[in-house]
Amino acid sequence: MRDNDLLIETPNSNAGFYPDLSVHCIERQKGTAITAKAPALILEVLSPTTRNYDLTTKRKEYFFIPTLRHYLLLDSETVSVMLYSRQDSQPWPREPQYFSSLDARIHIPDLDINLEMKELYDGTDLLT
Repeated sequence: MRDNDLLIETPNSNAGFYPDLSVHCIERQKGTAITAKAPALILEVLSPTTRNYDLTTKRKEYFFIPTLRHYLLLDSETVSVMLYSRQDSQPWPREPQYFSSLDARIHIPDLDINLEMKELYDGTDLLT
C-alpha cells in the first residue's frame, strides 16, 4: 500500500486525511485496514493548491493526535522545509524550525531519522 493511500484519523473532529508520508512507531494490524490513528511523523508536500490547507486545517487537526511528535512540510516551489516538533507532554511550538540551505540536514533523533535537503529535493527542478 502506498503511504498516501493511508487515511490518518484525527481525534478532535473525527476527520481523516491522506498525508504524503507518515511514520508509525507501532505495528499496524494485519489485514486490509487503510486507516491509522497513531503516526509519530507526518510529512506533507506543499503545492500551490494544497499549501494553505496543509498549513491551517490539516496542521490544526494533526496537532490533536496524541502520538504525533513531528510535522514536516516540504515546499514544492522553493528549497524550504518547516519542521514542527514536540516532546510527549509538551504543547506544539508556535513557530517551526526552518531549513532552506541545500547543505542542511534535518535530524529527528527520537525516530533516528536524518534527512539531507539535497536528497529531499533530488530530481526536482529546484536543484538546477
